[in-house]
Amino acid sequence: MSTLPPPPSPLDWAVNTDKLTATRTSLIEAQNAVHAATANPTKFRKKAKEFTAKILSPAKAVVDILEALGGFHPAIKAVAGVLKGVIQLEETRGDIDRRIAAFFPEIVSLLLLYTKLGPVFNDEREHRLQLDDQLGKVTESIIKFGSFSENYYKRKRKLLHFVLFAAGLKQELDDLLKAFIQLTQGINTLVLHKSALTVTTVAYNMVTGADLEEEFRKFKDAIHKEDDRERQAALAVAAAGGLNAALKDPESIAQFTEAFGKQVTPSIRKAFTEDMKKILKKDG
Repeated sequence: MSTLPPPPSPLDWAVNTDKLTATRTSLIEAQNAVHAATANPTKFRKKAKEFTAKILSPAKAVVDILEALGGFHPAIKAVAGVLKGVIQLEETRGDIDRRIAAFFPEIVSLLLLYTKLGPVFNDEREHRLQLDDQLGKVTESIIKFGSFSENYYKRKRKLLHFVLFAAGLKQELDDLLKAFIQLTQGINTLVLHKSALTVTTVAYNMVTGADLEEEFRKFKDAIHKEDDRERQAALAVAAAGGLNAALKDPESIAQFTEAFGKQVTPSIRKAFTEDMKKILKKDG
């Protein structure tokens, strides 16, 4: 006598299959857009609104999905609310930076894994606590990403500020992605142990360690590649002998400011020097 397959979990009923398919398709388009912007950082800025909409589309879709699942677990809805806030800030700007853009597909890929965790929501205390812990960490990580983005855009408004602190900003993004990779591994463990899916389906949907390493490599390529202006400014910083040399040498100050698109005048030179002193005092 054959054994009937287990009934679908209530959570699975809450996820619209067509919505999931459309979200995954939109996610692929966003990933391709990030790769194109990485290949040609200067060109992508000419279509800023189109690029922003393409990046945020799967993120908005996954928010809708998570909100539908909120009835099964309130913490899921909390994650959706935090991500929605980050999305709204980017929509208000309307000109998403390509490095910030690279992070959104990673967030979406992670959150889509929660659609595979139906059985955990009504399971025993141990696995429910594991899920609670995962959701808390995801919420915290998205909040950190939103805060980082605000600081990043603040720096980016002045190219010189960005160049001076680019290494630290890029390292912060690397660290954020590593945190999301760890969360993905944790969710994979829950899927392996508690999903009602068949072994074949679970294997198909699992994200392997090799997958994560490859994704991290692509992400690093996206955030570390410089565009023409950044490269020119960084070369000027190096040629001037660094920040301290520029502050002491009028000629270096001239090279610095001209590299950032400013014609040097006495007032520009004075403003530049004062600006650098403030940066050193605040961040040095």
